[in-house]
Parts: sequence; structure tokens; C-alpha cells
Amino acid sequence: MSSVTKVTGTGANVDLSGNDAWTSTSNITANNNSYAQALISDGSNSDYLTATNFGFSIPSGDTIDGITVVIEHNCNYPDIEDNIVKLYNGTSLVGDNKASATMWNNNDEVFTYGGATDTWAASLTVTQINSSGFGVYLSATNTFDWDTTEALCDYIQITIYHTEAVGGGSSSQSRVMFIGL
Repeated sequence: MSSVTKVTGTGANVDLSGNDAWTSTSNITANNNSYAQALISDGSNSDYLTATNFGFSIPSGDTIDGITVVIEHNCNYPDIEDNIVKLYNGTSLVGDNKASATMWNNNDEVFTYGGATDTWAASLTVTQINSSGFGVYLSATNTFDWDTTEALCDYIQITIYHTEAVGGGSSSQSRVMFIGL
């Protein structure tokens, strides 16, 4: 099994009517303590913070064995938790919602979702993963019922675990050995 890890190339906000927007979304493209932010009202959810354009180039014919998403985030008060963490195949959200019920900390904290043998029940193809539209969508929720809380996201990265197709990737060559008598 091989793996390749990439940090998102594009961050964006997807409006979910009535939810709170993410701003400075391009900040999620590097682990540098520059953050995308969402001021989430009491008892409300954020819009989707989307991470796409990872630039994967998994060889055609390989088998996708698992997907790991790593998100570094924090908040100004520990009242935020994941609402939705789902993969995006370029046209729609797919597979399992990996949202954690663990409260976000008020210090940078790295959360890991999925794993080397976890495909998120998403049935993703190599073509979809290699597409610039492939990515992950994050929505957070403010569990506090009387104050607005700021959610912050530093970066999002994805690791794709894959097995090379039989006979794939390299040209086959025959070797002939002559042994002198």
C-alpha cells in the first residue's frame, strides 16, 4: 500500500441558509497559524468550510484503500464541536459523517478522521480523487446557548492510501541471463 498526503489548495465558504459564514477561507491552505474564522451564534451551526483542489495524481487503476483527513482547529471558548465532516466527490457530499463529539480546545489541536483502511463508505474513484473538486466539507456547531463563539481553522490535509494496480505504473521488461559454459 502507498500513501500520498496533500494540504488543500483552495478554501471556500458554502452558504447554508441561516448559518454563520466562514471568512478568510484561503488561510486553510498552509499550517501557519493564519486561520479561517466563523463567528457562530449561540446554538447555531457554521456554513461549510470547504477544502478542495488537493492536486492528487493517483495512478489510474489503483485501488483506494483508505482516506485520512487532518484538520487543525481551535476556538475562543471550548463550546464548539464538529457538526459535519464529510468528503466531497466534486458534485455532492458522500460517505460517512465523521464529525466528532469532542469539544474543540481553545489552543490549536489536530483532529484526525478516517484512516488507512477507512474509505468513509464513499465509493470514491481515482478519477474523483484526482479531480480539483474533490475535498472535504466541515461545519461546526456552537453548543453554548447564550453567547457567540469564534471557530478557527488553520489547515486541512488529506492522505490517500492506495494499492497499485497489478502490472500498473511501470513498463514491463524481460531480463535474459546468459550463463557461459
